[in-house]
Amino acid sequence: MDENEKTINETNDKSNEKESVPGFLKSVIIEYKVLFIIMLTIIIVYNVSFRVFLQMVTVPSESMENTIQVGDHAIGVRNADIERQDIIIFWCESEQSVYIKRVIGIPGDKVEITPDSVIVNGAKLDEPYLKEKIDDDDPLVCELAENEYFVMGDNRYGSIDSREFGPVKESDIQSKVIKIY
Repeated sequence: MDENEKTINETNDKSNEKESVPGFLKSVIIEYKVLFIIMLTIIIVYNVSFRVFLQMVTVPSESMENTIQVGDHAIGVRNADIERQDIIIFWCESEQSVYIKRVIGIPGDKVEITPDSVIVNGAKLDEPYLKEKIDDDDPLVCELAENEYFVMGDNRYGSIDSREFGPVKESDIQSKVIKIY
């Protein structure tokens, strides 16, 4: 191999080294762009999911004790079927606030509050979740329309609920609680 060939080969080797460094940087930049796009997509999907499908609230009062403590967090799922004894998050128009309470009566139910129990459609409601047994001197009877729910807190003495503000309209229900932590 003569001197000219050696010089050409050495020059090619050096230019290949120079090209491989920018090529490496180019592939790293592409990988970071892809990773950034994936992370951004995950963040957007997470945020949209929470806004569209889920709701999270922090419980500010003792109205649901012993089931939910002050400062606990509740996650609710929107547009869920609501059944008796579910816990829901709803907007209370008369109080201008978001509340979390237990569903006692569903549309079409007749709810009766007696001095020592809650009766729904003629049957005494089993309520093992109560903080303390109810002893209410103010009897109440409420027949629910097709879009109304009767709600009460588990801590009956520390709860503002349907006994005070009346039935909750279905349109005011924001979500059904699925997780408390």
